[in-house]
Order: sequence, then C-alpha cells, then structure tokens
Amino acid sequence: MGKFEFENQGTNTYLVYTLEEEEEIDTMSLGMITNNHIKGIADTVYHQMDDIRQIKYNVTAKVSLKQFFAGAVNKKRLLSVFSAIIDAMSEIEDYMLDSKSILLDKEHIFINVATYEIGLICIPVVRENEEGSDIGKFFKETVFTTQFDPTENTSYVAEFLSFFNSNPVFSIDAFKKELEKLDGFVGVNTPPVQPQVPPVSSVNVPPVNVSPVMPTPQPTPVPNPVPSGGMNFSGGGINPVKPVSLGKEPIHVAVQENVQPPKNLPNGNQPSGMNIPGKVVPPSNLNISGKGAMPSTMDIPGKENVVIPRKGPAPVKEEPTENKSNEKPMSTWYLLQHYSKKNAAIYKEQKAAKKAEKQASKKKGKGEKEEESFVVPGAPVNQGNSQQIHNNNQQQMQQAQAMQQMQEEQRRQQQMQEAQRRQQQAQEAQRLQQLQMQQAQEIQRRQQLEAQRLQQMQQMQQMQMQQTQQMQQMQMQQVQQTEEAQLLPPQVGKYGDTTVLNQNGAGETTVLNQNEVQQMQQPYLIRRRNNERIPINKPAFRIGKEKSYVDYFIGDNSAISRSHANIINREGKYFIVDTNSTNHTYINGVMIQSNVEMELAHGMNLRLANEEFEFRML
Repeated sequence: MGKFEFENQGTNTYLVYTLEEEEEIDTMSLGMITNNHIKGIADTVYHQMDDIRQIKYNVTAKVSLKQFFAGAVNKKRLLSVFSAIIDAMSEIEDYMLDSKSILLDKEHIFINVATYEIGLICIPVVRENEEGSDIGKFFKETVFTTQFDPTENTSYVAEFLSFFNSNPVFSIDAFKKELEKLDGFVGVNTPPVQPQVPPVSSVNVPPVNVSPVMPTPQPTPVPNPVPSGGMNFSGGGINPVKPVSLGKEPIHVAVQENVQPPKNLPNGNQPSGMNIPGKVVPPSNLNISGKGAMPSTMDIPGKENVVIPRKGPAPVKEEPTENKSNEKPMSTWYLLQHYSKKNAAIYKEQKAAKKAEKQASKKKGKGEKEEESFVVPGAPVNQGNSQQIHNNNQQQMQQAQAMQQMQEEQRRQQQMQEAQRRQQQAQEAQRLQQLQMQQAQEIQRRQQLEAQRLQQMQQMQQMQMQQTQQMQQMQMQQVQQTEEAQLLPPQVGKYGDTTVLNQNGAGETTVLNQNEVQQMQQPYLIRRRNNERIPINKPAFRIGKEKSYVDYFIGDNSAISRSHANIINREGKYFIVDTNSTNHTYINGVMIQSNVEMELAHGMNLRLANEEFEFRML
C-alpha cells in the first residue's frame, strides 16, 4: 500500500495518496469518484507526472475521526458519525464502488465539526484476493475505545454492546434500525417518511348529455346520471364495462356483445353505436373529450331505455369525385413525406401513365424519322425534329451544369475538410504546448514546496537549538543561585524575605502537593488582542469558532476555522497541530503543515489565521 501525506494548496488542504508501481488503478471506480460528488466520499482529484501517480482528497475544514473523538464524546456526536458512515456505505453501493476500497480507520475518516458531514477515503485500486475493512469490527472497536461523556446517561453504550453480542454477523440495515431506535426518531440524517397515497385505479366519468346527430337544430339535452359501474349506451340491459384508455386515466365505456340489431326501424336507419353479431362496432358519435355527439339511446337506472327519435335520415356524406385528369403530378419526395395507400396508388398510376406517354412519343418520333428519311434539298425541315433536338441540347446543358455544380461542391467540401484538419492539428499542438507548460509549472511548484519545507525545518531546528540553549542557561543560573544561597550564613530573626505560614512551624518548610506543583507548571496562552490569559488544562486543547466542539471559543474573528488547531500534552511536552484550517497556523511567522505535530517552547509566538498568541510555561 502507498503512503499518505498532507499538502496545502492555497486555502485548501489535501490528503495525498501516492500509489506504488505494482498497484493497478480501477479505472471505473476512479471515474466514479472524480466525476461525481458522492455524499460521504471526500472530493477526489487524480494527478500524474511521469511515473508518479497521486490521488488527492480534499479534507479542508474537516478533522480526522481520531481528533474528533479525542476527549469525552457525547451521544449526539457518536450517533451522528455512525449514521453518516452508514449512509455513505449505501451511496457506495448505488455508485457500484467496491466496499474494500474504503479505509475504515480513525485517521482516514474526516468530519466537519459543525455539520457532521463525513468524508471517507476511497482508494480505487484493483483488489483481487485482498480482504477489505470489516465495518462491524470498526464500529465495535470504536465503541470500546471511545471515552464517553460522564455527565449524560450512557445507557446507550450498553445497548450497542448488546447489539454487537447478539448479532455475530453484521448487517447494515439492522445497525441502521438500532441507530434509529437509540436516537429516538426515524434516522439522524434521514428525511421524514411521507405517507403513501394508494394509486387511483379508475376515474368515474361525470354525467354527460346525450343528443342525436341531425342536420336540424338539436333538441334539449337529456341528463344521464351514471351508475357507479360505468356507462352503457345500449338498448338491451346492463352489460360489463370495459375501460377505454384515453391519455393517462381510463374512462369506462360499455361495449355490447352479441346483441341483435332492431328491425323495421323507420327509413331503414340503424342506431348509432349498434353491435352486429360477430363484430364490435364502436359508437360513431360517442362524446369523449368533447368531440362528436352522443348516441340517441341510453340506460337510466329504474327506467326503460330512453330513445330520442331522429327527424328523418341522417345526411350521408359523399366523398367528392376526384378528377384524375386534373391531378398534379406527385413527386417521390412528397410521397415519402405523406405516405398512404391512396397516395401510393396515385403515384403508381401517374408513373404508369407517364411511362406510356413516353413510349407513345418514341413511336411517334420513330415514324416521323422514317417519313423524313429522304430529305429534298431546299425543302423545309420538320419543326418537330428541330424542337426535339433543341430539347435534347438543353437537357445536355443542364446535365453538364449539374455535373459542374456537383464537382464544385465536392471541391468546396474537400477544402473545408482540409481547413478543419489543419485547425485540429493546430489545436492539438496548442494543447500539447499547454500540457508541457503545466507540467513545467507543476515541477516548479513542487520544487518551491520542497524548498519551503526545508527552510521551515531549518528554522524550526534553529528555534529548538535556541530554546535548548535558553533552557540550559536558565538551569545554570538556577544552579548558581542555589550554590550561592548554600554558601551564605544563616540569618536568625530576619523574616523580611520569607513568609511565615504559622507560628508553630516558623522554622519548617511547607511541602506542596502534586496538584499544586502541576498548577504551577501549567502552560497558558496570551491573546495579544486583549491580553487574555488562556490556561491549557486538557490533554488535547481545541481552539476554533465552533462553540459546541472547541475548548477555547473565538467568536469575534471570521478568519478562524471551526476547528483551527489543537494543543496536545504528551509526557510533559506540548505540541501544536493544525487541523486542516482554511487560513493555516504559524509558529514565529512560519506556516506549519496540516496534521503535523510541532513542539512548543516557552515564549513562542503563535498565529492562527490573523489572530496572534504567545505560548508560555510557568
């Protein structure tokens, strides 16, 4: 596995993973995480220069889970982080990412301390036989190793342990339900569930009016209350209703089956919409969506069929007789755009007539040539032949012009293609030049960063040497003062330099307890803006502007990050670490790298963004 390091670029902080030579990139997973903003996955950028391949993860304004869980952890913080990780694992499945590529350890999971937004690290490399992280084991170890807030009810910790013991095989769904139960409502980051409305299977058709189709003015419409089962426009009882789908919602229309047509109707008219045995004839005047008229018979519950008589036979619409002789010739293009059987028949008929006409004209021309095979000198020439020659010449000229235009068009297209090819070549050359410039700039930037890092290390070494010399000088002065005090003769009866604690023990020395000694040695910060003294009284002392998270809250400076820096006490030594802040942290004017611990000494000047402090030790 490759190595990790942090890199600061302007106001952004990146966790950089350098791949080893034998690691093969999973191109599909890499494309997923670099081209999409996946909830719960840190934003990713792929960078390659020569043989160096790097994947950069943006962790700006986020702290590692190890830092986030340092000290006492309350219930809200724990449940929020666990829920965010579970939601992120669900997103990973949706984007077809391999869960083995996710790093589940406290140092490589990053949290926004204000919003609890999580950023997991996905390493898109091919893993054939390698086992991935055990998510159940990760949650269990986190619960076991976390120090919980003693000021609140910690019974939820016992619930977690009971869940892990009763479920040897970890299930994401079961753990999510456990989190919801412990949190007291449906999900920490889950939106409220909306009640489901059952889909509407059918829509009742409102009452419609029925009127006959007649050329004369229509009579007053008859209202038709529709029964719940649908509509039945027939004269033979209630029949099953069949839905007719129009648009998105079905409309129920009754269709009769095997109904005998009535006989001896006046004027020989058949009722509209009547079904003939063996055929299903839909009503021609059914009023649906406001089109057409309704049939003249309908069923009303409790009454016989209501029949609205017609005043005479309905006019029969005759199609106009087409005058084929006056028809315009139909082109092939028109036939393709308006294709139908009727148009196809007309086109074929016109084509056959045109062909017959051409054959007739050829025969006629042939007969004229036979008659005019003997030309008498001085006799007038047949005008029909001269006209045909003239037409042939015109056709040849037109064909020559068309050929010339086609050649010109081909020449123009070739010129355009050549111009496009040259333009593409120029663009490719420009792109290669830009790529070379970018590579050169990247090399220069890396050299500058390396120089700055070396300079910082040299400065820090010089400061440490100066501090060591100062400490040695102070120790030598103390030793000298002690030796001088031992050489002085005892003075009896003088109490001007020594405070007497009580009369009984005037000649004795009071021994301080361990707490008093630690209090005297406790370090503190001096805020230069207001000379405020800030005691550093925790193993991991947090500084920032997120009041619910930090130990020293800076609310009057917007340049400070929510979690800007931590001061850590380890074995009597104090270190400062920048927690991926936006405006960085400085020691004696030199910017320190994010997530790298730098040792502090008495008198050092600290600058968080533009806020200055001084570190002191008693």
